[in-house]
Amino acid sequence: MDRGLPEGRSPVAAPTFASVTFTFLAILVIQTVSLAAPGLARSVESPSGTSRAAAWGLGDQLGLVALLNSIGMPLQKSNEELDKLRQVANELGASIPQFPSRSGDLGQNVNEILRYLENVEKSIGNKLNLNYPPDHAALFGLAINSRILHFLYSPEDISIRGTAIATKITDHATKARLPEELWVPLVRKVNRKALREEVTAAVESMNSAIKNNLMQGILSQ
Repeated sequence: MDRGLPEGRSPVAAPTFASVTFTFLAILVIQTVSLAAPGLARSVESPSGTSRAAAWGLGDQLGLVALLNSIGMPLQKSNEELDKLRQVANELGASIPQFPSRSGDLGQNVNEILRYLENVEKSIGNKLNLNYPPDHAALFGLAINSRILHFLYSPEDISIRGTAIATKITDHATKARLPEELWVPLVRKVNRKALREEVTAAVESMNSAIKNNLMQGILSQ
């Protein structure tokens, strides 16, 4: 059941991510910047519509801006987009902390932003659980984790990072009561270690379908 935004103004579990190696990052940075480049010319899209759509949009765009910030998005641009997202978070009864300071170490920057997103997923998720039904926090967490998966996934990664994120996506999608056809194909691809291109395409397809359906109110019942 959807509700309007509160006049006034936290739990979603997150796995601890293993350290990201520089070699792994070097490949992913090139791929991620290439995939994200078309969106950098535009301002980050401000979530609108129902409270469920706003929760999803906040997680989706916060994850995107945070990850791009970690690999070199101009600080002025990332701060501008963060300020926009803070307005959305405030309407949902939550707040967004400042991104961690960047160093000259790319691997350290990405690990710091992953920890940041882990903490934000919990803190904002807790706030959403106070103000809304559990599906709102689930949509927020799902959106963040789909962005992380898009950014980090590699079939050559020997850690359990991809599997851990797929497990979280399953948990969040179930709690959000999303139709299985929207997210199960993505989870199956991750679990069978499909090519990166297949998984990123599945992430984009899932995110587009969820966003469009939420904005049209199809998933708001």
